[in-house]
Parts: sequence; structure tokens; C-alpha cells
Amino acid sequence: MTPRSPESPSTFSSSTRENSSDTEAAFLEDLRRAIAVYSPARAQAELTNWGGWWRNRFRENPAKARRILAELRSMIRERRIRRNPGAAAKDLWERLP
Repeated sequence: MTPRSPESPSTFSSSTRENSSDTEAAFLEDLRRAIAVYSPARAQAELTNWGGWWRNRFRENPAKARRILAELRSMIRERRIRRNPGAAAKDLWERLP
């Protein structure tokens, strides 16, 4: 096995993918799965009621939308969301650059 040079990217990076070929549909599916960890019933309701908002944010800035989704996953995993993952994501969108 050859040693990896310091310039080569790590395969264990936890950062979001900047130049990926993610589609809008793949992003929405990732979102559904993330919210389903919080509550399976809320996941479908979130996409039904707020899917347009999520779609528009993804179209506006895909990299930022992925960062928000990554933070949302973290918040769900750490049980920092008490009521509504969608409201947390909206707040993050407004506050983060």
C-alpha cells in the first residue's frame, strides 16, 4: 500500500460535499431520511407542507442547503431539537452565511 500524500483529500472528512452531483431529488430524499430519524410521521409532513421552501433554498444555494442539512442531522442526533426540525433549519438558514 502506498502512503498518501498530505495534499490528497481524506476519505473520512465530515465536511459537506461542495462539488457533488447531488440532484434536487437526492437532496430532498436525504432531508426526508434525516427528519425521519426525529419522527417518521413528521418527515412526510415536512416535505408535503414545506417541500417548496426546501426546494427553493436548494436551488438558491445548494452548498448552503447541504450545510444546513448536515447541521440539522447533528442537532437531531444530539437531541437539540425539541419541537420542529423545519423551524430549526429555517432559523439556521437565516443566521448562517
